[in-house]
Amino acid sequence: MFGGGCSQDNSVLNDLTAQIDALQNEVQLLKENLDSLGQLNLKINTLNRQIGVLQDRIDGLDDLKAQVDFLDSQVKVQADQDSLNDLRAEIDLLNNQLKVLVLQASPNKTTLGRDGAEMALIPAGSFQMGDSKNEPESWMKRSRPIHTVELDAFYMDVNEVTVGQFKQFVNQSGYKYGGDWNDVAKYSPGDDYPMVHVNWDDATAYAKWAGKRLPTEAEWEYAARGRLIGKRYPLGDEMTDDDANWSNTAIGKDKWEYCSPVGSFEANGYGLYDMAGNVYEWCADWYDEGYYSISPAKNPLGPDSGLYRVLRGGFWDNYTNTLWIAYRGGTSPFNRINDLGFRCVSTAPR
Repeated sequence: MFGGGCSQDNSVLNDLTAQIDALQNEVQLLKENLDSLGQLNLKINTLNRQIGVLQDRIDGLDDLKAQVDFLDSQVKVQADQDSLNDLRAEIDLLNNQLKVLVLQASPNKTTLGRDGAEMALIPAGSFQMGDSKNEPESWMKRSRPIHTVELDAFYMDVNEVTVGQFKQFVNQSGYKYGGDWNDVAKYSPGDDYPMVHVNWDDATAYAKWAGKRLPTEAEWEYAARGRLIGKRYPLGDEMTDDDANWSNTAIGKDKWEYCSPVGSFEANGYGLYDMAGNVYEWCADWYDEGYYSISPAKNPLGPDSGLYRVLRGGFWDNYTNTLWIAYRGGTSPFNRINDLGFRCVSTAPR
């Protein structure tokens, strides 16, 4: 009996041992599975981080695309605006020409252009251009030889373009004026004073906006002579302190330190004011000292190229010999200075 019971106990022990081994195997397998699961979680976390980075990049690309789309729309709007401005300028030119045709038989002064400036009709004709008096000053050589020039009719602004008119141009057109308004105010302290500190591009842009253009050098001199023949100045052969703003005299009618309000002195024979003194005026032409020897006889436009643009008329601090009608000057088209302005012209249809 005793021996049989021992055999039975051994059998039970063997079964328990086998169960323990099986459980240990399962525990080991579970450990291995847990390790694999941990590695899988690590991989999942890594993938999630990578997905987050990619999503941020995608969001950034969406923002960039939105910016590109916005900029593209702005470019299209600007292009449309530029086209609209060009169309408006063409319409203004056509309106001017139509108005001139209607008014040609009427009095010699009228209002033309978007700026509302009064303009005088300068009739077609011919004149002797240049220094007819053979002045001894060396710089007058560039005003010779005297030569006959024939011009078609045109309208010219009665006054130099004013500060107020230029402000209107900037406000209505959105033009980016690169000068200093404080400098303008120092030398022309009011809206009825001539606009100064304008370079050639500023003047040309204004003229285009107004539906006009800058005068040629020949047109300017012809208009300045005001029907007088062979005279030094717009009013005759003498210049007094009552005739113009010059030499910074501040005596007589010339009571201003710098610029004077436009139209403060007597007009010339065509009804034009300040054709001598106050401010120099830009012309359309390139400047060439020797141009008179090769100038065409009819409607000359000046040289095809150059370094300087023509200035005419003298300014508030000049002496009388630089206020002569025949006096020629030139400066860089990029210059903005305190004695330099402009006026516009409009071609009269034939």
